[in-house]
Amino acid sequence: MSDFDLRKKRELKRRKENREYILEVAEKLFVKNGYRKTAMDDIAAEAQFSKATIYRYFEGKLDILIHIVQDSMNEYRDILMDIIKDNISAEKKIKKIIHSILSYFQKKKNLARVFLVERDLMKKFVRVEKGGHFFHNFKKKKVPGDLEALFEDIFNQMCKVIKEGISAGEFRKMDPREAAFLLNSMVRGFHFQGFSKRKDYSIDENAELISDIFINGIKRK
Repeated sequence: MSDFDLRKKRELKRRKENREYILEVAEKLFVKNGYRKTAMDDIAAEAQFSKATIYRYFEGKLDILIHIVQDSMNEYRDILMDIIKDNISAEKKIKKIIHSILSYFQKKKNLARVFLVERDLMKKFVRVEKGGHFFHNFKKKKVPGDLEALFEDIFNQMCKVIKEGISAGEFRKMDPREAAFLLNSMVRGFHFQGFSKRKDYSIDENAELISDIFINGIKRK
């Protein structure tokens, strides 16, 4: 390997480490102070970089948040793909997926709180249409196509498991996309229901309850 190649490799490694560090610092500030109250100056000061350096990596504060979400979703997608590749029944995969989503929500609960508290920020990522259905809000093209594709891929992988269960005779015939949407809504709603919870449930208890209700609803009789 030439000296030029070694220098290029070191530079790529340095840039990757700087990028990850900036995202880590920004996420902590968003959680601590809120997205709206965190300025690019704050991120630069906390990371001990000049603001010009931060802008060499990201277009602005929203771009930083988008990449935080993207890295987080990539992490979850890897977990999901391991479940899907497992040589088990579709029903067991659904149960594992439910548990993995709840575990992911728990791990990212502080970041999720940023979106729940700042409703205007949520609107940049989510839109509501007739019937109260939530969809990722990519119409204004503020969110890059690769993030849009990532959300869609995760959803499609869930549909794939449901289709697999229908083909194997485990689940009754239904629209896999509607079932996957319902599953996501159930998990999200149960996790974020807040004060209306009858008691504090563990992740295992949450997963067991949701799995029982959802799977019994789609099982082939």
